[in-house]
Amino acid sequence: MKKTNFDKYIEEQLKDRSFAARFERAGEAWDVALQIAALRKEAGLSQMDLARLLKISQQQISRLESPGYEGHSLSTLRRVAEVLHRTALRGEIIISRPFWSAICPSGALARRPPHYCDSGPCLRTTMARSGTQRSPRSLGGSEPTVRRYLDILSGVFMARQLPPWHANLKKRQVKAPKIYFRDTGLLHYLLKIGSEKDHLGHPKSGASWEGHVVEETIKAIEPDEVYYWATHGGAEIDLILLKQGRMLGVECKRVDAPRMTPSMRTALAELKLEQIAVVYPGPKRYTLDERVSAVPLEAVADGMKGLFPKKERI
Repeated sequence: MKKTNFDKYIEEQLKDRSFAARFERAGEAWDVALQIAALRKEAGLSQMDLARLLKISQQQISRLESPGYEGHSLSTLRRVAEVLHRTALRGEIIISRPFWSAICPSGALARRPPHYCDSGPCLRTTMARSGTQRSPRSLGGSEPTVRRYLDILSGVFMARQLPPWHANLKKRQVKAPKIYFRDTGLLHYLLKIGSEKDHLGHPKSGASWEGHVVEETIKAIEPDEVYYWATHGGAEIDLILLKQGRMLGVECKRVDAPRMTPSMRTALAELKLEQIAVVYPGPKRYTLDERVSAVPLEAVADGMKGLFPKKERI
């Protein structure tokens, strides 16, 4: 089978020990997540059923079954195993064969999900949807296949599936995760963006900027939880950060001078956000509203201090 650019990229990156170690951890985490989900379904339990038996929230079960989650503790796995009448050993629930080894027998993605990822076009299709909600129809496959494929990309840190935030509102809210390709350099390569001129005129230029800001913000802030929020009426906040009891918003605008928008006003009113930082490529910080500021991209590197500085009391 002919190697795609993605295969070649992974093989090259695996030469770096740090990346190889993260890649291996992702594989182990993904294997555990899939085993938990498989055993739960085999037992005829929903996530809510299992959550009740373990006396934890359904969100925690969803997190345990997420391939991108690496916080599986042995004590938690033992509790899950006990409820599912299985044995936990070395942080893993034992089943016949590790799923990850079937996908990465030689250290690269040598086998892909059936009928969906037979060649490079499917990867480029996914990249073309970067910065948008996950849709099986738009990605060219069924929901289980698309989810499985995106879980592979998430498991090796190539993609991020940003979950939606749900508030108790009368508005219809978007429920699908938002997908981002985390390496914007590789994203540009796969989309055949070869120069700054190509980038500025490309239809995914805004999505590329948004993905870059999202990744850099999460890395700098290290939030407790991350989400995005959108309604079917068009209101949206690109990134919601929960950190130490605070709820903050980030908007990503690739414009010279961001302005206050109806979406920001709606988010402030409906979600009760403490502040919103509008990250843009300009050099100056300025105020858009009492709780909204335009913030240069370079300020993201300073984390909370750069994005959400404490205002002096008068």
